[in-house]
Amino acid sequence: MSHSLLVVLAGLYSISVILTGLCIATIVAVLVAIIALVAALVAAVALVALVATAVALVALVATAIALVALVATSVFAALSCYCCFWGFTGSSGSSIFRPSPALGLAFRHLHKTTPVQNNMDEYNKILNTQRAARPLSPHMTIYQPQITWYMSAFHRITGGALAAALYGSAIAYAIQGQLGLGLNSDALIAEIATLPASLKFAGKFALAFPFTFHTFNGVRHLIWDTGSALTLKGVYATGYTVLGLSAISTLGLCMI
Repeated sequence: MSHSLLVVLAGLYSISVILTGLCIATIVAVLVAIIALVAALVAAVALVALVATAVALVALVATAIALVALVATSVFAALSCYCCFWGFTGSSGSSIFRPSPALGLAFRHLHKTTPVQNNMDEYNKILNTQRAARPLSPHMTIYQPQITWYMSAFHRITGGALAAALYGSAIAYAIQGQLGLGLNSDALIAEIATLPASLKFAGKFALAFPFTFHTFNGVRHLIWDTGSALTLKGVYATGYTVLGLSAISTLGLCMI
C-alpha cells in the first residue's frame, strides 16, 4: 500500500471518529427534544407543571451529557492524530495511544521511499514513454487511402453543397423582388449568355457533377440497404460504377 493512501486512510479514520461523536450527540439531542415536546403536550393537556419541569431538567442534563461526549470524542480524535503524526509516548517510552499499525507505518515513514515505490516510479516512466511513442488512432495518416472512404466523404460534402445551393437560390429568388436584386429568369438567362464558353462549361460542371455523383451514390446506398453488394468486391465494383456513370452523365449535361 502506498504512503499517500495510508495518509488518506489516517485522515479518514480521524474524521470518522469526529463524525461518530457528532452523530451520537445529534441522536441524543433529538431524543431530548422529543421528550421535551411530549412533556409540553402533557403539561398542556393535564396541566401537570411539576412533571413538565422534571422532564425539562432531565432534558437539560441529557444535553449536557451529549455535549461532554462530543467534547471527549473530539479530544480523543485530536490526540489520535497527534499520536499518529508525532509518536506521542509516555515517560517509560511505551505508547499511550496505540493507533493501527498501518497508520503508524504511514506517518513514521512518510519521508522515506521504499523499493516498491522506486519500482513503481520506474514502471510508470517506462509506460509513459511507450505511450508517447504510440501513433494516434483513429488518425487519417495511419490508414491507406481507399476509394470507399473517399466516396463516403464526398457523398456528404456534395449533399451539403446541393442542399445549400437549392435552399439558398430558392430564398434569394423569393426575396429578390423586395430587395431589387433582379434575379428573375429573363435577367439570369441574358447574363449567362454573355459569359465565355469556358466559364459556362465550368459552371455547368460545378453543378452537374455533385448532382450526378450524389444521385448515383445514393442509389448505391439503397442497393446496400437490401443487403446486396456488401462484399469487398461488390463495394469496389459499385464504387467504380458510380464514378463512371457520374463522369459520363456530367459530360452529357455540360454539352447541353
